[in-house]
Amino acid sequence: MSFIATAGAAPATPPSSNTVTNDGFFPDIDLERVRGAVRLDGTVTAQRLREAVVIAVIALNDEFAEWKAARQLAGVASLSELEPKIDGEGRQLTLYLAAVHRTVRADLTEKYRGFDSTKSGLDAAECADQVADDERGAARRAVRAFLGLSNTTVELI
Repeated sequence: MSFIATAGAAPATPPSSNTVTNDGFFPDIDLERVRGAVRLDGTVTAQRLREAVVIAVIALNDEFAEWKAARQLAGVASLSELEPKIDGEGRQLTLYLAAVHRTVRADLTEKYRGFDSTKSGLDAAECADQVADDERGAARRAVRAFLGLSNTTVELI
């Protein structure tokens, strides 16, 4: 007995580029750099990674809109123009990319939680939740550092 498949599902069309184009002020995002920084395994498709990056970039660009407008009024055309440079990249650029990477990892970790209802599956889900929470916290710290804000709020009760 043999089986010959003559027609299969059409393969998903890969994105045309390995880069998510940004708004011109903030940097374009290299998906391979994100994949490496976030340590993704092969289960995250290129399309899902692109979607997560686009959503993270939109959210961060919205959050930095006032900051960006102030810099543009001062004559800064792009984030890469800002100093100081550390290891060849500007401080703000490094923090922006860190916020993108951490937000993407948190989103993908939440989306790729398993559905295993055994004890080990529930333990793994709790671990994934903790990773996502930790990554969101790291993203918030990168955002606050980018904006020049402290990480501590103290209030007298």
